[in-house]
Amino acid sequence: MMPSVPTLRKLAVALGISADVLLELSRADVVPSLAAPTPEGSLSQELRQLVRMLRGWSPGEVKRLMRVAKVLEGPPDE
Repeated sequence: MMPSVPTLRKLAVALGISADVLLELSRADVVPSLAAPTPEGSLSQELRQLVRMLRGWSPGEVKRLMRVAKVLEGPPDE
């Protein structure tokens, strides 16, 4: 079973080791991913703000927003 990120952090702190060690990650595994652009990097400032806001929303709130967005989008072009 894989622990959640907060649990993984607590384990690393309690054991006094890096989470990389717990996950068996080498520097070669991590470096390429750090060089890759973040998915949000190509978004406009407004969309990045919206994404940050949505991270704090409950699944129900996101579902309601999706309904509103679909109404605003209108019917698909035929």
